[in-house]
Amino acid sequence: MGRYVFFNTGVEYKFVFALQPSSDIVDFGGSEEGTDGENFFHEWTTLDLPFIRTKLQQLEEYHGFEKPPLDLSKYKKSPEGTSKLHLDLDDIKPPYGWSELTHQYVLGMLIAHQLSYKSPLEAKYEP
Repeated sequence: MGRYVFFNTGVEYKFVFALQPSSDIVDFGGSEEGTDGENFFHEWTTLDLPFIRTKLQQLEEYHGFEKPPLDLSKYKKSPEGTSKLHLDLDDIKPPYGWSELTHQYVLGMLIAHQLSYKSPLEAKYEP
């Protein structure tokens, strides 16, 4: 099944069942805002972008990408652009194959892209 995260842009992301922990989201900085007893809340601002970019670069190096596989600036700054990015990210072929960290990379790219048009970016997700 897999858990979902819901962003205040209207974008939804599904964590990969049995492969990706929902805690992957906190690896991209921001601030944990707490819980309502059932769901966690997380928030980023544009001030978090340098940290997010560094984390993405580390993941790119881990996967052996010689350059980032996709250029975020080529995607419309909107939820529709983020959805298109997500579809394109699903088609990337890491040189060493898919792994838990590849899915973490996809999540980070989606967070970074949404910050290009929404700050603060808020997420609500199951623990």
